[in-house]
Amino acid sequence: GEISADSMKTRSGAKVGDALLLSGYVGESALGLGLLKRIRSDLSKAELALVERHLVPPNRINLSRFLIENFCLHAMVDLSDGLAASVNEIAVSSSKGILLDYQDIPIAKTMRKCCPPDDLEEILLYGGEDFELLFSVPPAQANEIIARTKTELGVLISRIGEVKEQNFGIKLNRDGRLRSLVGFGFEHFNLC
Repeated sequence: GEISADSMKTRSGAKVGDALLLSGYVGESALGLGLLKRIRSDLSKAELALVERHLVPPNRINLSRFLIENFCLHAMVDLSDGLAASVNEIAVSSSKGILLDYQDIPIAKTMRKCCPPDDLEEILLYGGEDFELLFSVPPAQANEIIARTKTELGVLISRIGEVKEQNFGIKLNRDGRLRSLVGFGFEHFNLC
């Protein structure tokens, strides 16, 4: 396909102070894949929803068009390799640091029901194949983006972090404690 230069968004344009926004939920696909690997016939309704989320990922083409046509996006990437990997991609490509706020990452009801609490952080950060969008925008636009995508498209957008100077690194804020975040994510061909 073809795309005009003014419509193309890359990972490399994030600016210091940008709000980091995420569409939808993360972790559901990875948990669904885990359920598929176990080959059980007694899956609950919530577990079946997670399997479905893995087999039929969301299509975010209309969302990306809406965002590009209506707002000033500086950087954007899809979450095929997990949230931590995508945060790392934007940070490295943009030569910036990122502060990710764990408490602001939305958690789907199915995740709360089916994911062991001790595994939740790892699956949210390092699960893959969610195919949601992670993007940076001027902070003044964040609230409008969140409101308009919900009312006009029915898509949840959450503000989950902020772009910082490169020397800040990539850090996760959880309960007021900062720690460095490694940029590894889902390995597509590691299915055994």
